[in-house]
Amino acid sequence: MDLGYKEKSVIGTLLISLVVNIYYFSKAWELYQSGAPSVSDLLPLMGVVVVLLIVLEIIYEAVISTRKGGDLIDERDKAIEGRGNKFSAYVLAVGIYFCLGHVVLNDVMGRNDGTTIFITANALILTLVIAEFTKGISQISAYRRGA
Repeated sequence: MDLGYKEKSVIGTLLISLVVNIYYFSKAWELYQSGAPSVSDLLPLMGVVVVLLIVLEIIYEAVISTRKGGDLIDERDKAIEGRGNKFSAYVLAVGIYFCLGHVVLNDVMGRNDGTTIFITANALILTLVIAEFTKGISQISAYRRGA
């Protein structure tokens, strides 16, 4: 089975994102377990994660683009990407509304400490990650169906 450039790109991006985000959330969990974490404790970790994602993605894209047909993107690829973006936007919107509800609920209950902000920040990051996975999985599914 010969995968097209965009399909390889989506699969690789999902795998890279999975590994890097497992690393991020395991370290964030360790910070949370250490007691009274703050968002400023996350900044160095976020920096490392962003750099890792960028470097690994550049390396991966360079490797797959040097293969034959690496620059061929057709209308089907664009349509699949558009549908993936649509599904991702729905998930992102729902996740953001849940996070806003969490913030409002904690404000009403008078619990706006550093831990609440830490949890909300990570919930927003998780929302973004889930939205990106939704996008990638819907794109891979469309490629597999031959859509």
